[in-house]
Amino acid sequence: MSTVLEFKLHQLGWFSFEQLCRTIVRESWRQPVEVYSRGPDGGRDGFLYGNRQTGSTLSPTILQFKHSSAADAHFSPSKLKLELDKVKKHVLEGRCEVYVLMTNFKVTGDSASEIQNLFKEIGVREVIIMGYEALCEILTEQKTLRSMVPRLYGLGDLSEILDERHYAQAEEILALMHDHLARLVPVRAHRAAAKALRNQRFALLIGKPGSGKTSIAASLAIGAMDLCDARPVMLSRIDDLHERWNPRDPNQLFWLDDGFGVTQYDSTTAEAWNRAASQIAAAIRGGARFIVTSRDYVYAAARRDLKISAFPLLEETRVVIEVESFSPEEREQILYNHLRLGNQQNEVLMSMSPIDLEEVAADASFLPEIARRLGEPLFTQGLRVSKLDSLLDFFRKPTAFLLEVLTNLDVASQAALGLVHLHSNHLPSPYVATDDDKEFLQRLGVSLGAVLRALPTLEGSFLRLTSVAGERWWKFQHPTFTDVYQGWIEKEPELLAEYIGSARLDDLIRTITCGNVGIKGAVVVPTSLWENVSARLIKIQSSSKLPRITVAWNDAVFQFIAKRCDREFLRLLINRKQTLVEEAFTIESSISGYTSKRLLARVLLDEGFAGDSDRVRLVESLTRKVVEEMGGSFFADEEWLGFFTEAELNELDRRVLEVLSDLDDWVRDELQDPEFGLAFADESVAGYESRYSGNLHVLEARRRIEEFTDYEPDVNSDAWEDEGLATMSAPSQAADLNRSIFEDLTFSRVG
Repeated sequence: MSTVLEFKLHQLGWFSFEQLCRTIVRESWRQPVEVYSRGPDGGRDGFLYGNRQTGSTLSPTILQFKHSSAADAHFSPSKLKLELDKVKKHVLEGRCEVYVLMTNFKVTGDSASEIQNLFKEIGVREVIIMGYEALCEILTEQKTLRSMVPRLYGLGDLSEILDERHYAQAEEILALMHDHLARLVPVRAHRAAAKALRNQRFALLIGKPGSGKTSIAASLAIGAMDLCDARPVMLSRIDDLHERWNPRDPNQLFWLDDGFGVTQYDSTTAEAWNRAASQIAAAIRGGARFIVTSRDYVYAAARRDLKISAFPLLEETRVVIEVESFSPEEREQILYNHLRLGNQQNEVLMSMSPIDLEEVAADASFLPEIARRLGEPLFTQGLRVSKLDSLLDFFRKPTAFLLEVLTNLDVASQAALGLVHLHSNHLPSPYVATDDDKEFLQRLGVSLGAVLRALPTLEGSFLRLTSVAGERWWKFQHPTFTDVYQGWIEKEPELLAEYIGSARLDDLIRTITCGNVGIKGAVVVPTSLWENVSARLIKIQSSSKLPRITVAWNDAVFQFIAKRCDREFLRLLINRKQTLVEEAFTIESSISGYTSKRLLARVLLDEGFAGDSDRVRLVESLTRKVVEEMGGSFFADEEWLGFFTEAELNELDRRVLEVLSDLDDWVRDELQDPEFGLAFADESVAGYESRYSGNLHVLEARRRIEEFTDYEPDVNSDAWEDEGLATMSAPSQAADLNRSIFEDLTFSRVG
């Protein structure tokens, strides 16, 4: 990289700048750096025994860091006059032969000479000065340093940091994260996830809503691109893997945000993960890596349905982001970054007491996302920021504050948020209203023009305008806004009725329940609107214009009926749709596509809405599938086998063993289909293995699949093996008891 990159180091704040400097020294000189606990520093921000230019002799070296919050400030030697007496004392006591000044000020040649003369006159043997240009040059040359301090990716121009090809690949990540990278503070979970990604090629980040999961994932992805030539691939669902995985590209890095549901557990995802387990393992063997995030309560719900034994990395690489374990410095730095890089006016920031902000950061309710909101004026209107109690309430009652803000928005802004929600958090820009949208706006009594004017006013607070590959759309700034908006419409019957009538079906059935069935975060539809829901389900199911292929669409609908509806709604729906029971017990194609039918069939049997004749018909269908079509995937699922009596299972085993010699030939034929063959064959063989382990025909089929996927990838592992991604710097203690992290919060916030 011939061009020296520029980084907005003035936006770091004094505390983060000192961390950066210590990291540079530690990594460049390969020497431990002494860092002092809070108290008078005696003219030293750090100390080491260095051998930079003195051969093998280790020289006592004092480090001094000077930070400016102004973008283009020039350093004056007069700033060091107070340090001279302190350093002279260290020289006389033999504790300073080398003096290193590191600053983001710009240092002219004349100033550097004057500084060197000042310190040599008091006995310092060597004076090293690193100004803004020198620091940028070091950060340009050393990729490892950038990956260890991931905030730098948000403070520099990524189009220059990454080459053109990588920057194009990163565009979707950058659109998703906006300026969040510039605010990132590497915490213990960040470093643990980096280590898991390096050593096991899989990292699962678990945390509370707003704990910073997505920011960590994004920084790991960008760092891997910069340091390791990784090629990121964004997945919407784990099902997308079979289309996006290239077995001949060992540098793919798959990123799946909210892998088990966005704001609540989506039971279809667990089934998809169970089906994809072997393909994920094959991709990892081929060199690919995975970053997955999930809310803690969502993963806890999904875990009951996941076959952890089939893919143990879900447990082995699980990294929990525990905000309560963040150090005081980490919490304060997170809050500082969001306030300094947010949009609050200086007068508002000046009215916040540093002592109060330290109290807020230490509170048990502290979350990074709430810290971000404190930096946005829209969320703090009427908040008495000069009062500690008000600030603490802001963090302790975030939902109440958001609901109040939402309620007090003008109707055009409320409608704009409603449209984003109706369009599945993906409202196209420029926006053209559909007929359903027009009806929604009419119910609210607001014009389309007013909504179009409101959208840009919500950017940066509630909404984000995302642009990828020529497509632009509006989305919520954070998934927690979806939670709050759904909680709001749940209390507004007219809006809820409109949502039921206008939302995309797959979004509707993943966000509502008919009856309180205990799903956290779901909108519980009152009985007065059950007819609206049933009418929507029946209307769509009877339509020939399905929004996706029939199997996948029915899978989601049957999951909804089985998991998100109580017995009384089920009775109502069966009365409205007499063929529902028959459809639930009918298997027509790949068994793996009908796991939700299995769920619904069991519910119908247990609740008395289906009889033994329905069960027998299902058993006969499953037997035909496995005997005539080698569809053995259901053997891996004890729930399917639960529909068989003991006599029926014995008969099933007899018939399967008669045809099992054909399994290897069937696998060979399936592998001729490059798009779906591998996944289908692997699912079926895994099913046979679960019931007939040790059978020679099954072993031969597995060997054929392994030969198909077993090759020597050209994996560039040198960079991955470097400690860079796994040893990023942790915040260390401040060097001055009398300095608050927040002391320069209001200085030069633009630039």
